[in-house]
Amino acid sequence: DHLSVYDFTPWVRQHPGGKAAIKQFANQNKALLEYPDHHEMWRWEDNKDVSIYIGRLDYSTSFRDLHPELQTNAIKDYFGIESAVSNDKVVVCGSPFEVANDHSLGETGLSFSRNGENNSHPASLLRLQRSTQWLSVVLDAQDQLRQRMAWALSQIFAINDSDTKEKEQSEGFITFYDIFVRNSFGNYRDIMKEVSYSPMMGMMLSYLGSQSTAYVLRKKSLLQYADENFAREIMQLFSIGTVLLNSDGTAQLDNDEQVLTYTNDHIQSYARAWTGFDYQSRRGNIERSDNNPNRIDPMDVIGEYRDVFPKIDLSNGYIGDRYPLCVDLPPLQFLRKGSVYRLLGSSTLLQLQANPNSRFLKVDVTSKSIALDSSSELYDKLCNANGGSTCNYDSKVVLDENLSCNGDECDVDTLTFVEVGDGVYFEYVRQPCVELSFYNNGKTVTTQNRDDELCENPNLPVAGEFCSSTMTKTRAEAKNCKYIHERMAYDTALGRCEEIGQTFSDYTKAKDMSGEFQGCWGYSRFHHWHPASCSVKIKVEKYSGYAAIVHDPASLLSENKLDQKVRSDPASLQSEDDLNQKVRSDNPNLFYVHWDNDFPGSENNCGDGACETIEDECLCDTRVQENLVFSSDPTDAEDIRSSLSIGNFDPSTYDSGYFDAPVTINDYQVYFRSGQSYNEDTVFEIEYLGKTYFYKNVESVVHILDQSGQDTAFSLRNPPHFMNFVSQDARDAHHETDAVLDSYFYHPNVAPFVAIHFINRFGMSNPSPRFVEAVSESFINGVFEYTMSNDSTKTFGSGERGDLGAVAAAVLLDREALSTVLDFDSSYGSLREPALKVVSYFRAMEYETYESYGSTRFAKQLLGMTDAIGQYAHEIQSVFSFFLREFSPSGQILASDLVSPEAQRYNTPTSIGLINGLFSLTKWGLNSCKGGFGRGKGGCGGLNENNFSSNRSWGQLSFSPELPNDSSRVVDELATLLTAGRLSDESREIIKSEFDKVAAGNDNNGYGLRLAQQLIAITPEFHSTSLMKFSGEAREIPPDSSSATKPYKAVINLLLSGGLDSFNMIVPHSECSGKDMYDEYKTVRTSVAVEKSELKKINTVGQVCGKFGVHPDLPILQTLYNDGDLVFMANVGVLPTDGLDRFNWKAHVNNQLFAHNTQQKDAQEIDIDGDQPQTGFLGRMADVLREKGFKTGSYSVGGGSYVLLGNPDDNPGVVMLGGNGVADFNEKPSIGDMNSVMFNLNNVTVGSSGKFGKEWADILDKGIRETDFLSDIFQSMPDLDTTFQDSKLGKKLKQIASVIKSRDELGNDRQFFFAESGGFDTHSAQFEKHDELLPALNEDLTAFVDEMKDQGVWDQVVLVMSSDFGRTLTSNNGLGTDHAWGGNYFMMGGALKGGQMLGTYPDDLRDTSTLNIGRGRLIPTTSWDAVLNPVAQWLGINNNIGHLDYVLPNRNEFSLYKKNQVFV
Repeated sequence: DHLSVYDFTPWVRQHPGGKAAIKQFANQNKALLEYPDHHEMWRWEDNKDVSIYIGRLDYSTSFRDLHPELQTNAIKDYFGIESAVSNDKVVVCGSPFEVANDHSLGETGLSFSRNGENNSHPASLLRLQRSTQWLSVVLDAQDQLRQRMAWALSQIFAINDSDTKEKEQSEGFITFYDIFVRNSFGNYRDIMKEVSYSPMMGMMLSYLGSQSTAYVLRKKSLLQYADENFAREIMQLFSIGTVLLNSDGTAQLDNDEQVLTYTNDHIQSYARAWTGFDYQSRRGNIERSDNNPNRIDPMDVIGEYRDVFPKIDLSNGYIGDRYPLCVDLPPLQFLRKGSVYRLLGSSTLLQLQANPNSRFLKVDVTSKSIALDSSSELYDKLCNANGGSTCNYDSKVVLDENLSCNGDECDVDTLTFVEVGDGVYFEYVRQPCVELSFYNNGKTVTTQNRDDELCENPNLPVAGEFCSSTMTKTRAEAKNCKYIHERMAYDTALGRCEEIGQTFSDYTKAKDMSGEFQGCWGYSRFHHWHPASCSVKIKVEKYSGYAAIVHDPASLLSENKLDQKVRSDPASLQSEDDLNQKVRSDNPNLFYVHWDNDFPGSENNCGDGACETIEDECLCDTRVQENLVFSSDPTDAEDIRSSLSIGNFDPSTYDSGYFDAPVTINDYQVYFRSGQSYNEDTVFEIEYLGKTYFYKNVESVVHILDQSGQDTAFSLRNPPHFMNFVSQDARDAHHETDAVLDSYFYHPNVAPFVAIHFINRFGMSNPSPRFVEAVSESFINGVFEYTMSNDSTKTFGSGERGDLGAVAAAVLLDREALSTVLDFDSSYGSLREPALKVVSYFRAMEYETYESYGSTRFAKQLLGMTDAIGQYAHEIQSVFSFFLREFSPSGQILASDLVSPEAQRYNTPTSIGLINGLFSLTKWGLNSCKGGFGRGKGGCGGLNENNFSSNRSWGQLSFSPELPNDSSRVVDELATLLTAGRLSDESREIIKSEFDKVAAGNDNNGYGLRLAQQLIAITPEFHSTSLMKFSGEAREIPPDSSSATKPYKAVINLLLSGGLDSFNMIVPHSECSGKDMYDEYKTVRTSVAVEKSELKKINTVGQVCGKFGVHPDLPILQTLYNDGDLVFMANVGVLPTDGLDRFNWKAHVNNQLFAHNTQQKDAQEIDIDGDQPQTGFLGRMADVLREKGFKTGSYSVGGGSYVLLGNPDDNPGVVMLGGNGVADFNEKPSIGDMNSVMFNLNNVTVGSSGKFGKEWADILDKGIRETDFLSDIFQSMPDLDTTFQDSKLGKKLKQIASVIKSRDELGNDRQFFFAESGGFDTHSAQFEKHDELLPALNEDLTAFVDEMKDQGVWDQVVLVMSSDFGRTLTSNNGLGTDHAWGGNYFMMGGALKGGQMLGTYPDDLRDTSTLNIGRGRLIPTTSWDAVLNPVAQWLGINNNIGHLDYVLPNRNEFSLYKKNQVFV
């Protein structure tokens, strides 16, 4: 970038050191930026794209080529530019799917007026715009099924504002949601692609800006890896799930074990395919302004950022299998049927191919280009004059036939762009094809100075020519191109030299002698062919079989940098210094390889010496052999598909007569080369999953050679890849992305995965396998046929795989969905989604806004809905959306082996919050009174049910029954609208009776109606799709709590969800055995390492180091450790057994180790073999202690968990507390003793009653009683002595402290708590996130410790911190880390024998460690069982009658800590 010209205005706004540091140069009237020598260069490389690149010093550029932000009137006037447009042809595109304004509609939509005040609103209010817009649409939309489909889709592809960093803006969210509205009945594959290109998803799952390891190494000299976040979640959550499914949704089994759909090898591979995505350029007419990025338009793909190496797929193959080889492109490929041209207008800036680096460009590329003659057939296609004289350019042209060449078209191997007419350009987009990684007879490609050399396949058009009339070793002299930056195959390049009477020479440096240099290359970094031969080797990681591609540099001698005196000594010239870094022998670009059998590695001494041993790798010579596969007719299409992997271009794109007419055999066709039989040129055509494939009758095998050049027993199929190593074109990255998406979309799991989701979201939690299979078939076939009552057939869908119109029809019209008989099945149906209940209530009860001033702004704005009801639009908390589809609440649903995903959001705070909100809406309209959903208006004093007023609320329910005074008709009408007629006869009678009591035959004031609305809104039939059968018995009233009688103790499990990077929480510091462990830590962790000087030192005994360092933002941990009140637990995780290492761990583990949901569940259950299913270690501790006579209480604050669940047959349940405390229930009831009526509507049911309705009734009954009880206790309790910060965790710990303070009133002598604090999934910007998270955590923990000490119970409380898993020791290139296994944790409490570290901190953090299973994922060396065993003993649990074995079922597999080792 020396002497490059930039506009630094955007960087001024973002510069971390302040604006003045950059503005100083302009203020001093300087135009030269002197880069500070104390800044590392990667800081420039990382941030330079924020500024706007203009060109090179002393070069000129046109106004039209300036960045849009610089095409201002000020610049135009300064340079005296009369017309900014002139005669240029400009392609103007709207935003994708942009809809023009319809002015005939007048001013419609939402008004966000500020009453004329020039003030700003906090982010919490601005973010409400998006949910307000959603509610406005769904309440009034006529396309309700489309809206429901979009809502269901948004729960698959989940985003939130914390991970997208869209705290205030709404347009990004709304644009993203529109993907689902627009495609509700479209194709799932289209949705996957739109979502994958969305910058909102790119931010959410942190792959936006992800760059290849090779690129980062070259630019920053740092070893960083591709971000794995999206690669994992697009499989687990968006497409295939974690276990293989049959088409009916049941799990496939292998020896009674579920089969995983993917491994971490797949995730690492796919992560490399999601590199290169970045924002489109900023533009106007969007919500964001200033220097904010473009979160609206689909992401761009930067070819240079993309990983170029092979990637495995999900079917034991590679991404790129079945694609044709680029070397098989027919001659004049750009004139063949299917070729694509994109209109560039008057610009020659290529959109999909790599543009010459403008920093080195020395010539106008239009000075020598392919200008189509009007007699050219290609000109006719692109001009599209339709017989006239004026061209009608289309933005995209796809050739529908083969064309003849004209002029220079006949002499080139490929094109970049062509000129059509007067200054109008089209870019040629080559058809998708792949290259094979290994080849024989390679030739060198190099640059002018021979400082960026590779070994390339000479049959590919990847480089230019450079010729010489002499055999000089010092220079080449001339070029003979048809257009600037022309790429050609080796033989074409040689022919071009011969045309001008020259040839290639073995030069050491190119020097332009003829003036043709600038006329063909334009810049010195352009690659050209060199006559030197070269070879491609393979480097194999010894223990894993992973491989890297190495270009042999032995013949690539770069003399130009060496002293003249050594040039006569060729041996001294054999150096890799000038070899392209990504293919050197020390390159780290390893990828998974499908070996035919074994591989040369540690088990066989690098193939018994066949390969060269280089530390932990084997470097081997290779030979490629192409083999004929079929010499006679294949059995069928499946035989072809399973035997061949190399595709072929459509035979119709070749010249007439190249192939004979196809021969049909069984279910496939064969194309023979003219007059030939089965050979390597034979092509097969098959249909598979609705697509046509062409296969080439050949396999390419890579043989590993020994030192004498002979084949060994080691071989592999030649891996394909899309990206060329010389020119990394965005075109090929897009093609690869399509192939990646297809590898997901055509996986057999996608159909049942999608089927189950939509069936669940439309009200059936446990569909039969037959139902799932029927919907799966509609997805696969793209069609659903419904037989009408008159036996006629109605067809839904397009016939294309993934058609969601067919899926919707199959879900809604299947016999299982329509059968009224199944309604009587107690396991049928589901709990209803909280948000859908609210929307349906608003719609059914005909909510209307007031036409008063300002009401349009807040009339459909609901506040605090996630806290109140557990779910709302644009308020998803994580990528796991609102529900886990496998969730099953403890009790009768779990005991029946059923699932109820929605139950995950049903608990005391959300059930009370939902009912309070509906009651408030019903009685007083939309406002904030008594738990109302709306914004406050006019205060809540003197509330009167009949006092609806625009001064007190934003809108009201306007429903009016047909016969308002007929209680029976009113209740029936409401039952139809609110419960689809499911409301039981018993409940109707109860509600009718209460109606009659308040209305007394005349309900003119609406009291009876409002009471009936509230009472129906409390029934199980409103909250579920169950039919209820009541026994007539009243529920047992739980006995009052008695006082605690035994010494008090409590255990708190604090989950730092997302996966804390705990190897930065506790870091090796000094006094280490045998080596400097901090230096090793810093070397491995690179950009995510904590500086040694910042660490807070602690002393340890028996660990690899005598001193460790605590993260500087967690001083409370150091203080407690030094005070003897905290122990660290090193490299802990969920384990099946002791003694695992990198060689044997896969034989013992069969779950998704690195998935959030499975690892959180495993870490809370500590029951890896499922001996005590659906119970957690704290719940089992409580079970045992109750059996021993203790009075226990289990409390979950702010959300559900597994850890507190115990034996459902003998468990008082978990008390759920909201983070904001205990809300009063129905503070101002419509009638006296209203609770009794509500209890009667949710009374004891018979066994055949609907289970989901019973679940609601149980939750409500428990919730009302708990709320009343806890409210009384907390109101009478003195305030806490300690001030907690107003953070989410601070509120939760305050709640826990309040419960502990009320332990006597609650009658607990053993209490168990669960609290969660999120945000620790730091895939990107880890330092930035930790700077926010860790100081807050420190303050919250400090307040809690202080309060426990003030209460005098610090010695009776233990807090156990856990997390999903540890994180990778190595960084990804988003300056974050990815999911791993072993992690470091802590316990704190006054009874601990603190100041020690349990477990064993790893003594080797390098990739050679036997605990390292890749990228610094460490196998735990200590199990959770081992460190929880003493906690159970401290609580009073022993193993006299197997109690400890019940609490920790797998404990006997491990060496366990005892109470006296951990507690005083």
